[in-house]
Amino acid sequence: MLKMLLSALLIASPAPAEAPADSTSMLPSVIGVARAIMGFMSTQSTSAEDTIAVNLINKALDSVESGVVAVPIQQSLPSGTDTSIVVRINPATFFLTIPAANYSGIAPLEINGLEGDFLLVDDKSATEGFRKIHLTFDAQGQITAAADNGFVATSTGATSTDGEGIVYNSHRGTVLMAREATNEILEFKLDGKATGRNLHTSSFFPKSANAGLESLTYCPETGRIWTTTEGVPEGRETLRIQSYAYWFWPMAHWYYKLDPPAVKSPGAIYARGVSELCALPDGSLLVLEREANIPGTSVKEAVGAAVACKIYRVDPTKTQSGKLLEKHLVTRIDTRALDVSFANYEGMCLGPVLPDGGRVLILVADSQAGYKGILRDWFKTIVLK
Repeated sequence: MLKMLLSALLIASPAPAEAPADSTSMLPSVIGVARAIMGFMSTQSTSAEDTIAVNLINKALDSVESGVVAVPIQQSLPSGTDTSIVVRINPATFFLTIPAANYSGIAPLEINGLEGDFLLVDDKSATEGFRKIHLTFDAQGQITAAADNGFVATSTGATSTDGEGIVYNSHRGTVLMAREATNEILEFKLDGKATGRNLHTSSFFPKSANAGLESLTYCPETGRIWTTTEGVPEGRETLRIQSYAYWFWPMAHWYYKLDPPAVKSPGAIYARGVSELCALPDGSLLVLEREANIPGTSVKEAVGAAVACKIYRVDPTKTQSGKLLEKHLVTRIDTRALDVSFANYEGMCLGPVLPDGGRVLILVADSQAGYKGILRDWFKTIVLK
């Protein structure tokens, strides 16, 4: 238990450039004390689990001392990345100023230059609602600061809705949130009051346990809202991607086929499916396809946890409605617990346009409320051409 608590302290220590002003000066002393404790604990290790825990903590310390947490200062583009679409992939960052939660969706509210207001939804929020945050970016598209602007509870007072997706409909000035628990998409005002309106989903998306509505995206340029389920409904082979006009009228739909599972022996916790969509101004969509596997809950088993997130581009404007979409790999992000970088990305949206013309794509991870003080609410940005 002591090792896990210490691990939480060390991994939570932000890089100097990201740390709040009142904690930056404390970082060297924290590391020094931690190094001494780790030196002693390494002599007391009596099991494989103890050794793994000590090694993980030392790896985290190395990362913090180098000025970045669990990620390299610069990241090369993964093999298979489409460089005609992706300019660069920035290191993942997290911020102690944003409360740990189960973030499953992110949406832009208003963007001005290199900063803006965004909405987050938490799929295990005690009460239905959304969190407002403010993000600041540099000219490379990296998030340099994050501020929490508070949680807005909805007037429904609903609990256990499994809120998975969120968008701000700028045409109506309202917020839409997807409930996976009931396969509903409801509309709210910015103060959280329900408008009584919702998207028609019942005949398109039958309830399917944990394979319900997971994604929600909106594009102000096209006026289209899009949604799909996380998994393939029972008896089917594909997901249905449904579009709506901004006034909620159902429009055309297409089908999407998941990649075959790469994990041959699913562990204690396993998830595979589409965790988010992101609508682009040209009418195409980015699809975040995720496969996460955690072998077990012990320290020894947990170090084998890994997530593969693949981002595909599909173009409904070039495919007849009701047909299968052709998918094109944009890039992939692989993270592992052993590297202290485990990130189950569930939210995705567009951010600001950079001075060089690049467009920021933002991803946010579900940390399971900072599970055991180790998982983090990672934010990651990818710059698109």
